[in-house]
Amino acid sequence: MKRRSIATTLILLVALALSAVLGFEAWYTSKSLERALIQEAFDGLHRTSDTIKRGLRYAMLHDDNHAVTESIRTFGQQEGMDGIRIFNKDGEVMFSSWEQELGNRVDVTADACKGCHSSGRPLAELTAHERTNIYVGNDGVRRFQVIEPIYNERDCSTADCHAHSADRKVLGVMESAISLGRIDREISRRRAGVLGVTGVTIVFVSLLIYLLTRQLVLRPIRRLLEGTRVIASGRLDHRIPVRLKNELGQLAESFNTKIGRAHV
Repeated sequence: MKRRSIATTLILLVALALSAVLGFEAWYTSKSLERALIQEAFDGLHRTSDTIKRGLRYAMLHDDNHAVTESIRTFGQQEGMDGIRIFNKDGEVMFSSWEQELGNRVDVTADACKGCHSSGRPLAELTAHERTNIYVGNDGVRRFQVIEPIYNERDCSTADCHAHSADRKVLGVMESAISLGRIDREISRRRAGVLGVTGVTIVFVSLLIYLLTRQLVLRPIRRLLEGTRVIASGRLDHRIPVRLKNELGQLAESFNTKIGRAHV
């Protein structure tokens, strides 16, 4: 049976231990980075969505559909935005940055709608996090979506133009979405960097362990083996050189002492 050297065994054990520890650290770092970037996108999209809704308030109160349409088109064309839609209480698209969607009804079973509709609770009771959703579009790109309720304010329920009943709490919702393509690419780039550093670290530490083991362990052991072979051949006057002041050095001294007594 082929023997495996101490250095090889030690390097394999160290490499496995490092791979486990650094692999977990790389995974945790990658996940922490992803959470941080998603949280940053979450905060930014909520601020943007709230700003858009406030910017549309005056035009909606005055039933100025043209102003609402142009504003949504302008906001939707901003860098990073992937689309804006306003639905009425029946799920019909009333305004959208994509004109071809106007008049369509939303499919509540679609991935983009599960975030709110799967909870089974009224939209007004959902927290900001519950009104967000990450889904994969038909193009395979992840999207981050936030739903902002359009509440029935007093100015709206008492307006002459298109007054709504005061007992209706939510008139509709505004959906804003951004593409996570850029964030996913950044996550992939940084993840590759972390994995690269992890791999280099494992190789470097394993090589360092090998060199140290070779110098401090293998060479003294080889001298001991060579000395025992020489003595076994009949040369009882041979002495093993002692160059280390550790356990291996003590072993060589003890061996020399024993052979010296036996030779006498």
